[in-house]
Amino acid sequence: MFANVRKELLKMRHRLPRDARPDVVTMGGADEAYYYWENWGRFWEEDSKALEWLRGIVKPPSAAQWRSLKAYVLVEQLLVLLPR
Repeated sequence: MFANVRKELLKMRHRLPRDARPDVVTMGGADEAYYYWENWGRFWEEDSKALEWLRGIVKPPSAAQWRSLKAYVLVEQLLVLLPR
């Protein structure tokens, strides 16, 4: 899912972008995100679990989560190098 669509779905107020044109949709653009919300947003809003999941995707990982992930990747790489 495009980042602009995620942002649009999580907004409290939705406005058609000023540069949007009725005859063109910009792939991955703010106008595409708005049109996606306009057509499908009600289904997302009906499912609070879906929006909760979406918020989790948009939220960047904390510093502790990054350190944990880096440590995990390092251990995985070391395990691959060990003789079996």
